Amino acid sequence: MSTAPEDTPPFARLDPVPRARWRAAVEAGLKGQPFEKTYDKPVAPGVTGPVLSTLDDARDPGLPGVAPYLRGTRATPAAWGTAVPVFHGAPGSAALLVDDAARGASAAFLLPAGPPLQDPAAVLAGVPVGLALYLVPGLLAPEAVPLAVVEAGRPLLSPGLDPVCSAALAGTSARAPGPWQAAEAALRAAEASGSAALRPLCVDTGYAHGAGADDVLDLALLVSAGVAQLRRLSPGRGLRGVTARQVFHVNLGTHFFQGIAKLRALRALWSRVCEASGEPEAAAELHVVAGLGARHLTVRDPHVNMLRNTAACFAGALGGADVLLSQPFDLFVSLGASVDGETRAMARRVARNTPLMLALESGLDRVKDPVGGSWTVERLTADLAAAAWARFQQLEAQGGVEAALEDDWLAGEVRDCWAALSRDVDRRKRPLTGVSEFPLLDEPLSAPCPPFPQDGPFPLRRLAAGFEALRDRADAHLARTGRRPRVFLANLGPVAAHTARATWITNVLAAGGIEALGNDGFEEVEALAAAFEESGATHACLCGSDAGYAELAADAARALEDAGAEGLLLAGRPGAHEDAWREAGVGRFVYLGLDIRGLLSELLDELIAADPPPGEAEGAAAEEAPTSTGGAA
Repeated sequence: MSTAPEDTPPFARLDPVPRARWRAAVEAGLKGQPFEKTYDKPVAPGVTGPVLSTLDDARDPGLPGVAPYLRGTRATPAAWGTAVPVFHGAPGSAALLVDDAARGASAAFLLPAGPPLQDPAAVLAGVPVGLALYLVPGLLAPEAVPLAVVEAGRPLLSPGLDPVCSAALAGTSARAPGPWQAAEAALRAAEASGSAALRPLCVDTGYAHGAGADDVLDLALLVSAGVAQLRRLSPGRGLRGVTARQVFHVNLGTHFFQGIAKLRALRALWSRVCEASGEPEAAAELHVVAGLGARHLTVRDPHVNMLRNTAACFAGALGGADVLLSQPFDLFVSLGASVDGETRAMARRVARNTPLMLALESGLDRVKDPVGGSWTVERLTADLAAAAWARFQQLEAQGGVEAALEDDWLAGEVRDCWAALSRDVDRRKRPLTGVSEFPLLDEPLSAPCPPFPQDGPFPLRRLAAGFEALRDRADAHLARTGRRPRVFLANLGPVAAHTARATWITNVLAAGGIEALGNDGFEEVEALAAAFEESGATHACLCGSDAGYAELAADAARALEDAGAEGLLLAGRPGAHEDAWREAGVGRFVYLGLDIRGLLSELLDELIAADPPPGEAEGAAAEEAPTSTGGAA
């Protein structure tokens, strides 16, 4: 019975439920599933995110504008800059930048479309002076960066000099003197100009994030690369003389809580570095450009990239980024000849407007640290920062990121991260809408034109690439034969009994470009076998309820095998029936948690081999036909 006064609102009259009582009720509903596994969701190695945060998850985040700057380096709200990437030198790139400037963008972010350029004037000439300008490492040759710094009159100029990132991309030594000498010269030129808008140095770990690094490793690399610049360049000018000339490029994913925590953790880590170095106030100069990492973008169903980009921009806005890098949904096909200008214009307009709408309609730029007080974000930030600091110390014990690049240790660590990440993608534990989930089977495809490195120790490893390769194979078979690879759905019982699994397996098959031949279901195995023969398919998949499987699966499998089925699948886990169903002819079981991409790859091999193009089929039949010896009977 509540003891609250009579005038207390009804929702406040309830007595608080003790945590132990709440947990007991939850465990009863889980029916034996581990509570911790359900309550905490993995985010990165050693880091979990609470599904339901409580006061136990609270951490002290400090105040906005105060070290350790978890809540931002400024005490008052500040608008973020908006940038949309453009490939420098690509057809029409100069016109795109002019259009961006006229329609609300405040910054330009230039990507390389070829080898490093020696003439900075050729890069700067096409960018409207009113735009802040950010260059990616590799666009300008290091020796050209000091010349670029003399450019004046821009809100901000960052020519993108990062010796570590450039070495990682080129496969050279990060200790080579040339890039570091260029960095020193660029700093001197910036200091001589007297302009605070010149930030010639950048810290960019896109090479590692794009190759599969998780957020813990990525944060550790950001800090280690930043520390390498402090070690080499701060003597004689102090930490603040370097941090005020740096720009950090941070890649975010599609989980916005994780993205928010990543940006807050970076500020906490950088504050810790500056404090340990004796200049804690230098951390207030941290300048961050944040956007969706390239590995998250898809070629198939690219319009879904709008949602992915919105999640990353939202995280960047709430996480306190200075500039939001908003990705066009067609980034990987925008250089293809088959992409029409109207689509390109729409993709860029949507990307440009996304950060603007977050400010103009949501008002997120009018509130300082909107997520302040969120126990989930506070705990996730603290856990990410702790895990990343341990990784950073591991890196430093080996000589820092420069040494880690030279002995292939870092490439191995990134490969391990990618192996874990791709395993989750292949099993659809990390679903990709439009690719591994809810694919558009007959979607017309524009030829992809990835502009990023595809070889070396840090290739771009897109999450969707494996499933998209299967779709490419299936589409090529369609072009050769006029038919898609296909599987007959052996639906058992009435629609209500099989529709759930039939719908699920239809989407699974479509993720590999395979067509599912559906029907309303069969009560008799004879009718099922006849329909299969009439379909012309070589493979079938049994779909039904558990009760229907127990009654009909074995007989249906035998009937399908007798009707000529070369491969039989069953949608669901076999449980105790596995031996009996395998004996009846079922070769594969398809269920949640299975390596779906591996299964689809094997299935495509069989389906394509069983359905050669008409010319090849006729040739093979002629070769198998008996030939006359010319003798008389």
